[in-house]
Amino acid sequence: MDLPLKNKLRKILNKHDPIGIYFGMRENFDEYDPEIEDIYRLSKQCKNLDTFVDGVHKIFIRWFGPETAKGKEEYIGLSKELFSFFNRELFSKNKKSPRPDSNQEPVGIG
Repeated sequence: MDLPLKNKLRKILNKHDPIGIYFGMRENFDEYDPEIEDIYRLSKQCKNLDTFVDGVHKIFIRWFGPETAKGKEEYIGLSKELFSFFNRELFSKNKKSPRPDSNQEPVGIG
């Protein structure tokens, strides 16, 4: 994964901060890097949003444990934004159309 892509993903993860461990750009902007690597791999395997949400939740459970990671509903907003980002950035740049069976709601990145 190239650095510009990783930085865009860092911005999304840090904005949502699902675990509450991001304290600012100067403090720990790369705090979610291990999860970003796993999410990037997941994005290549998941063809719909429901599967992606499940996968993102499982990644956070693996890294932080079920108590810290909380319930799957905590990852819906983050997952929607990431799924939309991957469809737009990875598929459109590769001259492919978005995943045909995606059940994703359009979500913009602010």
